[in-house]
Amino acid sequence: MNNDIRQLIQLAQAGDSEAFHQLVALHDGKIELRLPSDFPATIDVTVVNRRSTGAIDSEFPLQITLDDDDVLANGIINGGKFSVKLKTSHDSITIEKD
Repeated sequence: MNNDIRQLIQLAQAGDSEAFHQLVALHDGKIELRLPSDFPATIDVTVVNRRSTGAIDSEFPLQITLDDDDVLANGIINGGKFSVKLKTSHDSITIEKD
């Protein structure tokens, strides 16, 4: 995770609601995101053109489904205050607890 995203997460946790309302990552390749275990988020994840639920790996509880050639996952963690949307093509997404 790059330092800009980490700084936004820290500001959000400190109560700066203007700093972080939504994190969106669009990428052609692997996405890896580490969030604090108590981070309140609504998570929506899409991996385009993969027919395997193994394309999404999360240490947070997410519901993973197949839709045509895409893998979708979503869930609300710790009350879901902030929106995290991740999308990639032909690869994978990993979400870990920090």
